Amino acid sequence: MHDPVTLGNGQTFEREAIEKWFTESRRKLVCPLTLKELRRTELNPSIALRNTIEEWNARIEAAQLDMARRSLSLGSADSEILQALKCEVV
Repeated sequence: MHDPVTLGNGQTFEREAIEKWFTESRRKLVCPLTLKELRRTELNPSIALRNTIEEWNARIEAAQLDMARRSLSLGSADSEILQALKCEVV
């Protein structure tokens, strides 16, 4: 999730996904989780959740970089070096 938004009923979704749901919905606008009709389709940014996601991604990236850095020391075995080079940073 990159851009979380919350509906008036308190449910949170990825902005792109919920906008697609609203665009492709052929019936009355309903919440995809509750299937209850929505009075409004206003999307409120979930700033706290977005900040938490960004912090989590940064921690994962730092851990991956640390692991790769340790694997790339002068005494590393070839297999460890190859594994470190395959490491994808989020």
